[in-house]
Amino acid sequence: MRTSENTPRASTGDVDGAAHGQGPGVLVMLHAAGSGPHQLDALARLLVPAVGSTVAPVLDGGTGPLGGKRENPFSGGVRLVDRLLDKNGGGRRLLFGHSMGGLVATLALASGSQVDAAVLYEPIVLSLLDDNDDDDRRALDWDRAVIATLHQRMAEGDAAGGVKHFIESYGQVRWEALPAAARDVLVAQAPNLLATALATHAQGLDPAALMAIPAPVLIISGSRSPDVTRRMADRLAECLVHGERVEIDGLGHMGAVAAPQRVHDCILAFLTRLGLS
Repeated sequence: MRTSENTPRASTGDVDGAAHGQGPGVLVMLHAAGSGPHQLDALARLLVPAVGSTVAPVLDGGTGPLGGKRENPFSGGVRLVDRLLDKNGGGRRLLFGHSMGGLVATLALASGSQVDAAVLYEPIVLSLLDDNDDDDRRALDWDRAVIATLHQRMAEGDAAGGVKHFIESYGQVRWEALPAAARDVLVAQAPNLLATALATHAQGLDPAALMAIPAPVLIISGSRSPDVTRRMADRLAECLVHGERVEIDGLGHMGAVAAPQRVHDCILAFLTRLGLS
């Protein structure tokens, strides 16, 4: 695994991504679609004193070599989570997921991944929303429209326009405020972003499996985030026996990247209550 400059190498084998700290124990951190492991570096560094070490692998959204069978494109990511949790050096085993990474983390928990605790920042768990509920349906329609615009503009040869709409809708940041190099990378990854968005939207979750998760799970959202992300967080919390729901005032969907100190403080308080910090 490639590590950040001047950061001790964690024991993670040949997995590509970012690592901080030397343990014992590990916090596996899963990034959002259209993002990457190093976007979680600031939050990871803040958490190292409490958790021992962090590992953030590259996720491909089920569209590349980590992907699983067609009916479960995120199964490769789930296997990767278990592989990294097993390298914890005998300490605590923790899991964090943001957006798409939150979906992968949720799937891992539902499939039996063994952790002491998990934190999910606005996981994309769209299948928990109910089309028969008016508010849920409006939130789902908003998400479908964002993906449809990305798809349509790519088909018209305007990948930049489609990605801009997607990033501004979910990330709530002005496209022009992003560095030119970052915009270029996002546009180049447009096909993968679309495939991941479609796979994420189609991914189902078994409510019974969610109810059987034994670990405590903190679910965080930001008050400025799109309604669909906050509704997903609410629905997931309702499915968990040991779920805790927190909303951080003033943050948006990219709060884990844009405001790492505030997210760290929320996570640390959760871990401290559990005696895991």
